[in-house]
Parts: sequence; structure tokens; C-alpha cells
Amino acid sequence: MSVELLKKNQDILIGNFLHGLKSIYPEKIINYDRHVTELNTLFECVYNDLKDQTTINLQHLAALLYDKGKFDADVVYSSEMVNTQFFQMLTVEAPDLGDDLFNLSEIFKTACKGAPFTKKRFILDDKEKFLSDLNNLAEHRYNYKPLEGSVKEDDLKIILDAANGVTPALSNEYNYRVDVVPDHLKKDIYEKTKNFSVAARDTGNAGYAIDNNPQLLAPVVLVFSLRYNLDNENLEQFCGDMTVRDPNIMNVGMCVWHTTLVAEALGYKTSFAQMTAWKRDKCKEILGLTSSDPQSEITIKRSGTYDFMPMVFLCIGDEGTINSNTRKRKRENLVNVLDKN
Repeated sequence: MSVELLKKNQDILIGNFLHGLKSIYPEKIINYDRHVTELNTLFECVYNDLKDQTTINLQHLAALLYDKGKFDADVVYSSEMVNTQFFQMLTVEAPDLGDDLFNLSEIFKTACKGAPFTKKRFILDDKEKFLSDLNNLAEHRYNYKPLEGSVKEDDLKIILDAANGVTPALSNEYNYRVDVVPDHLKKDIYEKTKNFSVAARDTGNAGYAIDNNPQLLAPVVLVFSLRYNLDNENLEQFCGDMTVRDPNIMNVGMCVWHTTLVAEALGYKTSFAQMTAWKRDKCKEILGLTSSDPQSEITIKRSGTYDFMPMVFLCIGDEGTINSNTRKRKRENLVNVLDKN
């Protein structure tokens, strides 16, 4: 039986499997209709992996089911016995796909036990191209000022999904938020954070006399804001004073960079803007980043009530001028090898 014929018989196969399971192991059936949906999800992942000769779909499903050291026990195929029999049924129906189905079943059984997932084949199959494309995105990324044009709605959904906690955070505590800045607030921030420099004017640098950030008027502007508590003097607090470079800064940075690479991969231009001192406070005021958001009891107990303070703006568009201070050579002498006896 071909992959497509297996797909054609999907409903019949799932129905027969659940009927047999119910008659032999009725205790495994918690909610029949829900199990139909669960097995359809599993079947779709198996089908797509067979069709594309990958394992990424099944691994992604396993990652969604496995959380904090425990596999979702209410899912019908969380039992090793059940998912083994499901794959065996598929093998009986499609013996020519037996080897591939066996490999997929082994990956899924491993995931059920909470073991690390195998490396995703789509990367390993063409590692050199993947690394080349990834490095080229960083190598040929420039800062644009101003940044104009537009961003397609479908592309924006992809970009926002990339910003939604895909990257890791220490102890899985995401002490920041990401907001899309509305157009009317972009203009407000742009106008109210202009800074007139008397010193620049008096020294003849008229071009620097008015300091503003035109990239804040870009088609899409995302603001990454960090939780903080200025009343807490403990420098080790998780949501520490904004001058403390704690791990949360790194967490935000990873999220910003991942989102940037996704936007660049979609063909857009990007730039960063950071506000400090009074400008940062003014942005907070305009954006309305207050502590009215729901706050977890554990965070309040440890650090007190908190607010959010804007850390960095990621600006995205498809037209723009490269900022004059953008580095032309994308390498610095940062990497060293410690030689300590």
C-alpha cells in the first residue's frame, strides 16, 4: 500500500483501531470522540513524515505532548502499548512501508519515555546549505534608518509566532512581553522622544542637533519589554533593577535575534532602537506598560509587584536606507581560547 492509499483509508483505519482497542482494553478509552481527534493528529504527522521522508512532524507532536518531565497521560497513544499497536496496524496495512514505520514508532516511543529527541533530519540532510543560509542572514543584515514600505499580513503572523517564546529562557521563566506598537503610538513616541542638543548645534554639527529615531515609524514595530521592580533592592531578584544585567536581558536578546532572523529570511529589512533614561520612561508612559496585567503569586512573593519597561524596539519594513554607522565588516575579535594550567 502506498503512502497516498494509506492516507485515503485514514478514517477506516482509525475507526477499526479504536473499536478493537475498546473491545480488548476498555480502560484505555477515556473519551472516544476525543481519541478520534488525537489519532487523526498522530496519523497526519506519520503521513507527512512518510511523504516528505523526515521525522520533524512526529517530533514536533511529541514535543507538544511532553511537558516538564511528564507525558500527557490523557492522550490515547501516551501508553507505549497503544502507540506500538497503532504503528503495527499501519505496518500490516502497508508492509512496504514497514521499515519507515518502525523507525517512526521507535522515535515516538522514545519521546513517550521522555528521552531526548533525535536530531531533526531536515538539518542534517543538508547541513552545509543550512549553515550557509543561516550565516548569510546574519552576515548580510544591515540596520536601516529610515525604514518604510509594508509587511504582508501572512508574513506578520509568521514573525509574531517567532517572537512568541520559541527561544529558551532561564528556568522557563519568560519575564518579558512582546507588543505590536499601533501606528498612532509610533508617531507619538517618535515626536515625544526627540532630543534637541544645544552642544551639537553650537559645535556646528547641525545634523545631530535633533536626535530622533525615524525607524520607529516603520510598517511594523515590535517592543520587547522586561519585568522590573524598582522598589526591590535585592540585586539578585529575577525582575531586578533595570541596571542589573541579569539573565533576563539575555532571554530578551535571544528572542529579538530569532525574530529578526525570521523577518530577514522572509525578505524584510530590520533595525533596532533602544530608549534610555527619560526616553525609556516616556515610552513606558505612552505604551501603557503598567502592572495591571495578571501577576503570578510566586513572582509577587519573590520580587513584589512589577511593571514592564521597554528594552528594545524591533522595526521591520521592506524599503529603507542603510544607516551610516552600520558595520561593513561583520567580524570582531571576540573569540578566545582559554589556556590556563
